[in-house]
Parts: sequence; C-alpha cells; structure tokens
Amino acid sequence: MGRIDEYCSDYLDKVYYYSLRYTKSELKASELASDISYEVIRSLSRGAEPENFRAWVWKVADNVRRRSYRSVGELLIPLDAYESWEPEDDSLDVAEKVVLADELMTMRRCLCHIRRDYREILVAHYINNMSVSEISRRSSLPLGTVKTKLQSSRKALKAGMEMTREYGKRSYSPDDVYFTNSCSTFGAYGQPWTILNHLLYKNIFLEIYDNPSTAEELSMSLGIALPYMESELDYLAAQTFIEKVGKRYYTTFPIISAEAQRRVDDKECEVGEVIAEHIDRMCELLFSECSELVSGNQTPSEAKWTLAARIFDYMIPDSVPNKYRARPDGGAWEIIGYQVTDKDYSFSVGLHSSDCEMLGRPDILVRQYRYNYKNLAARTPHFLTATQVARLYEITFQARLDIGIDRDKAESDLLEYGYIKRKADRLESLVIVYDRKKISAALSDSARCELAELAARGTELRREYKEFAEAAYCDDLPSEQRQNEDMRNVIKMNCALYRDSALKFLIRDGKLEYSDNITKALGLFF
Repeated sequence: MGRIDEYCSDYLDKVYYYSLRYTKSELKASELASDISYEVIRSLSRGAEPENFRAWVWKVADNVRRRSYRSVGELLIPLDAYESWEPEDDSLDVAEKVVLADELMTMRRCLCHIRRDYREILVAHYINNMSVSEISRRSSLPLGTVKTKLQSSRKALKAGMEMTREYGKRSYSPDDVYFTNSCSTFGAYGQPWTILNHLLYKNIFLEIYDNPSTAEELSMSLGIALPYMESELDYLAAQTFIEKVGKRYYTTFPIISAEAQRRVDDKECEVGEVIAEHIDRMCELLFSECSELVSGNQTPSEAKWTLAARIFDYMIPDSVPNKYRARPDGGAWEIIGYQVTDKDYSFSVGLHSSDCEMLGRPDILVRQYRYNYKNLAARTPHFLTATQVARLYEITFQARLDIGIDRDKAESDLLEYGYIKRKADRLESLVIVYDRKKISAALSDSARCELAELAARGTELRREYKEFAEAAYCDDLPSEQRQNEDMRNVIKMNCALYRDSALKFLIRDGKLEYSDNITKALGLFF
C-alpha cells in the first residue's frame, strides 16, 4: 500500500474529526479536512518520504490548522494564499506525474458536486494547471472573483477525498442494458416499468449490481446530494427493486452479462438446428397422412408455418409454475436485465389469442402466431374483438351462434384483414382447424411411433438447453447472490427456448417459404 492509499484509508476520518474538534462546525470541519488532505497528498505526490508517517501527518494537520485559523471556528485563509499553491510545471518528472494521475481522477469524480461556474474554475486551476491570473484573463472575471470562487469550491474536495476509497467499477452503463419482465399483475402505478424507465433509478441499479454500495458511495459516484439519494434509496427498497443489508444496497434482480448470453446463444443454435430437423420431418409425416391439416384456402407451404410452430410448442419439457413475488400496490412481477449483445433479434414468433368471453362463450378461442419476419406481423391486427371472433367461428365451421352481434361490420373487418374471402355468393375462412382426434385417427402406427420419438427428442433438447442456460446465468450472478433463491427463481423463469430458435433454421434452409403474396391468415388457427 502506498502512502497516499494509507492516508486515504487510515487517516481521512481521523483528520475530519480532528478538524471538527477545532472548528465546532461540520461545514468548516469539511473545509479544514480538505485543506489538510490536499497538503498531505500534494507533498506525497511530490516525493515526500516521512520516516514517521503518523507524526508527519499530524504535523501537517497542525500547520494547516494554525495557518488557516486564528481561533476556534474562525476561517482565515487569505485570498492570495492560492497563488502559492499553483502547480509548478517543471517540478514533477514523468514518474511523479503518473503517481498524481489517480489523485487527479479523484478530483474529476468530485466535480459533479460543484456548480458549473465554480467547477470550470476548479478544473482550470487544479487539473489544467492554470494560474489564477490566467483564469481571470481567459474568463474575463476579476482576479478577486476568481479567487473567491476557487476558495468556495474547495469545500467539495472532501467529497473527492472520500472517493479515494476503493469503489468497484460499475458493471454496465445505462445504454448497454435492457430489461424484460414477467408478471401476473402490474402494480397499480405501472410498476415495474414506471420505475425501470427512470434514468436515475436505472443508474442506481447498474451502480450497485456486482458492487454493493452505501448511500454515501452512491451519492458520490452518481453526483447526487446525499439526503436526496437516501430518499430515493428508501423508495426503491420499499418498491422491492433493491434491498439494504447492513449499510449496503443490493439489487434484487439479475443482470446477465454479454459473455454469459453468448455461451447460451451458442447452445441455442446447437439445439435449435437439430430441433428444426425434427420439426421438418414431423411436418412431412403429418401432411402426408392427414389431409385435414390443410384447408382448401391455404397452401401446404403456408399451413406449414403454423404447423411448425405448433409442433415446437408441443415439445414442452416438464416445468414448475412461475412464482411471482408479491409487490407493493397489488403487483406480482419479476424483472431481469440483459447486457446488450450483437445478437440479431429481428426474427421472433409470438402467439396472440382472442376469445368470445364477453359474449358468454369463453370456449370459442382463435389464436395466431405472429412472425416478426419481413412484413408479416405488420399486415394483421394484434387482436380480434369478441364480435370478430364469433363471426370468424361461424364462417369457419358453417354454424350460427345464438348471440347478438353486428355480423356485417365483423365480415367487413375480417375481409380487410384477409382472414376470410368472398367466393361467389359465400364467405370462406382461411383459418386452419386442428382436430387432434381426427389427426390421431388418420395416422398409421409407424407414423405415430416416429412422431412420438421425434417429439420426445425435441422435448429432451429443450430440457437440455434450459438446464444449460440456468447454470450459465446462475454462475453469472454476483458471488454473494448465487445461492439467493429469489434470484435463481427469476433466472429459471427466463431460460426457455423460444420458437425462433428452431424456425429460423427452417427459413434459412428454405423449409419455410416466404413470398410477397403469402396469406395474411398465416399462423391463424382454431
């Protein structure tokens, strides 16, 4: 440990209390402690090598106090004293300047606590080595004004000295991380997103992740006044985004590093490509043996988009229900952060559902896979109204529901969406209907056995991926959080293999075909 480190770790607090003893004022004690610390660090940086370090520190402290104070509590630093503190340009060789580098960085970190006009003068004088007279000339300020502002700004140096304590580095910057959430209920005030979208809160989360910090440390590192920072930390703790253990604050959710994600992405590609091969073979078997899978209004290549996604969803490994922690204001949700990587997320496959529950028929449900590929997702609505679902059901199954709806309006909408078409004097549905009983009855024994075997392999591959991802993400947690059940639970909820992991290979290999005139009803099924 160097002498400067020794001073910062062993003497800063003692010097402050020494100053408080003489000044009887927290503000003036901070100023005096800063003066003493400045003299100690400047002397050590310029090569001072005291034999008795402890005695030397207190000798410096006593000299600074006597020079600065005529009596207890009376500040007597003359304005022209700063002229004698100007850096001597030729007094430091290269090695000594390297020693000073860390201290200059400390001074830079404390500048966020100082008003802009004061900060500019402080930077010019202490960091850019400009004399008071030169600052006066360049800023067009009177010499006395520059000296006064320089004197006033020196009280912020105590914050800078405190920052010489060993802080961890922030793992991520706000622009490098994004969040996702899963929930059963949002908070009454939009939690968690109303908080996650707050820039200060996001900075706090990133500052303390993998680097638990005190309120004081956060105040200094983020440049926020301590009373305000303490208030914000109390709020975030009450909202369960962070927790306080002793004097330090921790995040209550994981932030997954880019490195961990890349390992998991490699595994995703490995298993996704094999699953895609299984899906393609299963589609081939089903189309060859079950003509009911294809209506007359979708081609086999169009219907395959839906069937491939359905098969993937069928390959579900055993899982436990998601557990959401109870949150304030009636919420039940979890969040997880991810460091931004170069992974291509342009392709994804969602599943939207619409029903007739509002019309008293919750059993009538239509679903649609929405493919974020080319312009497919943009061509169709996110959801259908209950009336539209009811009329689509009637047209698809040639049935008349005993409910009162505006059929003409619903038909007009469905025609515009491309979910039905008019043929002569009748309407035809473009929806695929899956009847598992009919499909099973149509299968030969050999096809049924092969399908079961392929589905089992796909399910096992999805389980293999999930276990790999869980292990990789849990290992990525901060060491003190790796056994935290809540953190591990959040990770388990976010390790599923998604549809795009397999379907992207089917698209790549031409097994899922796209054309500009492909049906708008792609992925739509009862």
